[in-house]
Amino acid sequence: AELASALPIASTTARAFSLSADPVVKAQGRQRLLGELAALERAERSRKTSRTPWLSLAFALQQRWAVAAAAAAFAVFIGSFGLVSASGDALPGETLYPVKRAAEEARLVLDFSPETKAHRYLAYAERRGEEMTTLIQQGDQAQASAAQGTLEKYLARAANIGASLESPQAVSNLQTNLEQNASKVLAGLQTSLENSPEEGRQKARESLKSVGEAYGERIQ
Repeated sequence: AELASALPIASTTARAFSLSADPVVKAQGRQRLLGELAALERAERSRKTSRTPWLSLAFALQQRWAVAAAAAAFAVFIGSFGLVSASGDALPGETLYPVKRAAEEARLVLDFSPETKAHRYLAYAERRGEEMTTLIQQGDQAQASAAQGTLEKYLARAANIGASLESPQAVSNLQTNLEQNASKVLAGLQTSLENSPEEGRQKARESLKSVGEAYGERIQ
């Protein structure tokens, strides 16, 4: 806009210089004019560039808060019907299990602190381990494998966040939680293996080994 408004003035100035009989004056005027136009163009580019990051940041924050608001509204909605509490013990394949998982995802969206989110992932990994324990004892290895996949995915996400934490204390706290988490999950899976149906025991051993390796890779 500033550049456009300056163009008529520049045009008038150019015509005035073109009427001058002195070529030196004309040359000096032309040089000044080009310099002023170049300065205006630089100012315009600088103004647009400086505004863009703020607009991008504002848009990103708006999107994030919109997602958080939707997650909060969802949590309040299902909580008002007592579905979250009722789904607490639900297992993969059961009617209320999607409600349980949706409530977990809503809480993750509301965790703005990376450290808090990492600990949340570990807590949900432990839940998947508890589900695996029950399912293996029931002989439902298919659903146990599905829970195992989510457990290992959550461990990876927690580890990725942990790698980006700058505070040594935060990293130490996460490692301590990870070790405690591993101890509980692996102990539960060992018990489930001992009490599992014979026909599913080999698959259960493979699951226990895979989960143990997933924890081992991330414990420093």
